Amino acid sequence: MNNTQKLLERVRDRVPRKSKNGVATAIGADEANTRRYFKGMGYPNPTHCMKIAKILGLDASDVILYVQEDKTKNIEDKDYLRSKLPRLLPAITFAFTLLAGGIISSKNANASTMFEHSEGVNFDSRNCILW
Repeated sequence: MNNTQKLLERVRDRVPRKSKNGVATAIGADEANTRRYFKGMGYPNPTHCMKIAKILGLDASDVILYVQEDKTKNIEDKDYLRSKLPRLLPAITFAFTLLAGGIISSKNANASTMFEHSEGVNFDSRNCILW
C-alpha cells in the first residue's frame, strides 16, 4: 500500500459515508478518479491533496509530497523525498505499541527510549503523526 492509499484510507475512516464515494465527495474528486487513487493507478491533484490534509489535520505540503513520492519513478528522487518527510508507518506502529502495551497510562513513559534498542526503527517524536 502506498502513501496515497494510506492517506485515503484514513480519510475514509473520517468521512460520514465510509466509502470510496464518500471520500470522492469529501475531497472534491470524481468517483472514477478516486477509485483509481485507491487502486494506486492515479494520484490526487494538489487541490485534492489540500482537502485530504484538512480532513486529516496535516500540513498540505506534507500530503502533496507524500503523493509526489508515490508518483516519482526515479529512485534518487524517491530517496530524497523520503528523507524530507515524516514517516507514517512508524508513527502508527508507535501508537499501536502504546495502546497494546498499556504505556499510555504511565506518566513516566519516555517514547524515544522505548525505541532506542529496537532494530530498524527510527523514532523522532517531532515527526510523529498520530491519527
